[in-house]
Amino acid sequence: MGGGRPLIPGLTPKPDISGISKADGKRAITEWCVIRKSETDALRRKNSQSSMEKSKLEGPEENSIVYTGDVSPVMRTMLQVGTEPLQVGHNFPTRDIMLLRVIEEANLYGVYVTISRSDSLQFLASGKNFLVTGCWGIRKGWNITKAEYPASSRELPSLQVNEADMEEEDLVEGNADDGEESEHDESPKSRKLARRHHTTPLRSDILIPIVRDAVAQRPNLSNKDVMQLLKLYVKPLFLTRALLQNTRAKARFEIFGNPDANVKCVHLLKETLSELGHQVQLLTSTPGDVLFKLQEIILEEEKAKNRKANVKWSSDDKISFIDEWKRKHASMLDEHGLGETLPDGVLTKFVTVACNEYG
Repeated sequence: MGGGRPLIPGLTPKPDISGISKADGKRAITEWCVIRKSETDALRRKNSQSSMEKSKLEGPEENSIVYTGDVSPVMRTMLQVGTEPLQVGHNFPTRDIMLLRVIEEANLYGVYVTISRSDSLQFLASGKNFLVTGCWGIRKGWNITKAEYPASSRELPSLQVNEADMEEEDLVEGNADDGEESEHDESPKSRKLARRHHTTPLRSDILIPIVRDAVAQRPNLSNKDVMQLLKLYVKPLFLTRALLQNTRAKARFEIFGNPDANVKCVHLLKETLSELGHQVQLLTSTPGDVLFKLQEIILEEEKAKNRKANVKWSSDDKISFIDEWKRKHASMLDEHGLGETLPDGVLTKFVTVACNEYG
C-alpha cells in the first residue's frame, strides 16, 4: 500500500516503535508528527522566501515558471480588465503583481475590500460579494485558487468619458484609505470597525506610473488634470481628493526629490558642472522677494475663487486678506525664513535658478 508523500530527507527521522507498548508508540509518533510539521513548515518558508526573492530579481522573463496571468507591473485600464478578467488558475511571479490584478477587479466592480496579511504564503481579499484567494508554491509562484465576483454583469466602461462627469467639485472628501461602513449596523462602533477593515482598493503608489510623465512636464497639475489622466483606470467612486493629492505629491517626490534636501547640494552641483566645462551661475533672491512672489500666487488663487463666486475685491480687501494670511501662517513663514524676523542661522538667500552654458 502507498504510504502517502515521500518524507523530506534531512529532517527528524520517524522513530522506531517496535518493542514498545502501543500507547507509548502512539505517543512517540504524535510527538514526531508535531516536530516534523514544525521542521517542514520552517523549511518551506525558507525555500519560499528564497524563491520569491529570486522571482523578484529575475522577473517573469527569466524565471522558468510559465505564468498564465497578466504580469504587467502597472495598472491596466478598466476596459482591459473587463475583457481579460482575473480567473482561478492564473499565477504570477510576485505577490505585488497578483495584488494589483485583484485591485483592478475590485475597482471595476466598485467594491471596498479587506486584504489579509496574516500569512506570508497565503492571500485573501474579501468584500461585498467579492472573494479572491491565492497561495504561493515553488512550482507555480503565486496562484489564484478562488475568484468570486458580484453576480451583476461586469460593467465595461467606454473609452469616451464625459468630461462633465469628471468635475473636481464631485470629488469625495476623505483620505485614500477611507473604508466602507456597515449597511446593517449603524452604531458608531460598527462603523469604526468597518472603516478600519474594509478600505478602498486604490493606493497612490499604483497610480504613480500613470501620471508620472505628466507630472514631470507639469509638477503643479490640478486635481482635475489628474482626474483626466486616471479616468480610464479608476472609478469616480474611489477618486478622493486625498488620493489625487497623494498620487501627485509622491510622483513629484520620485521625479524631483525633496527640495529642502536638493538645495543643500547646489554648490556641489555648480562645482561638478564647472568641471565638465559648463559656465554656471547661481541666481538667488532675498526673503522679501520670495515672500512677494508667494503673496502674488496666493492672491491669484483667491482672486480666481472670487471670480467663480462672482465676488468683487477692492484693493483694501486684498491688503486685508494678505495681512490675515501672513498672521495665520506666521509660524510656517518663520520656519522657512520668510517671517518678520530671521532667527540666527537661517539663510538670507534663496536659490532661484542655476543657469549654465558650454564654455
